[in-house]
Amino acid sequence: MKTMFYFSHDYSSRNDKKLVTCLMNHGLEAIGAYWCIVEMLYEEGGYLPLSDFDRIIFELRTDTGLIKFLINDSNLFNHDDEKFWSESALKRLKLRSEKCEMARQNADLRWNKTSNANALPTHCQRNANKEKKSKENKYKIKNKKSPEGVSISGFTIPFVEDIRAYCLEKKSNISADVFFNFYESKGWMVGKNKMKDWKASFRNWETRNIPPSTDSQSISQPEINTPPEWTK
Repeated sequence: MKTMFYFSHDYSSRNDKKLVTCLMNHGLEAIGAYWCIVEMLYEEGGYLPLSDFDRIIFELRTDTGLIKFLINDSNLFNHDDEKFWSESALKRLKLRSEKCEMARQNADLRWNKTSNANALPTHCQRNANKEKKSKENKYKIKNKKSPEGVSISGFTIPFVEDIRAYCLEKKSNISADVFFNFYESKGWMVGKNKMKDWKASFRNWETRNIPPSTDSQSISQPEINTPPEWTK
């Protein structure tokens, strides 16, 4: 699609002596032809070759005498041996070009300001953000599968993998799954208190080396005093 531009002219230009002379000699058709030629000059950057006479005559559907009068004898245009132009059109084209350049520079300034504000992070920052996001995603994925990693009043429930790693570190024969399932069933309570350090609880359990069902609160069976007569 061709870009459309508007060109300005003095609102009292019809009273210009040169245009009045054109009107007197060739009628209103000369005024219309003049503004059509000015429009062509704007489209071509301010200059048209003299060799375009025939094209101009064809496009305006007018005669050769009128076009030659306007370009050569009306003093409305300047010309040399190759081209013709309008001084007023050149001035307005220059003004339009300056405005376009100023608009482009202002757009560049706004773009650079926005680009600097939203500048890409450095390589180190990108790596740090990537690592942080990876850890957050890992936490979310694991947290969907089980309550592992959930914080309870300042205490973070360990992952089974963490317990297994600790078993290997301590060279312990304690089952990480049994340890986890036991305290999970008790809401991670040690007696009547919330667990504060699962590693400490693990070490205590290992020291006692007793089954998890009797880990925190051993339930002893009460003695039953059998009446003497029952033994007879």
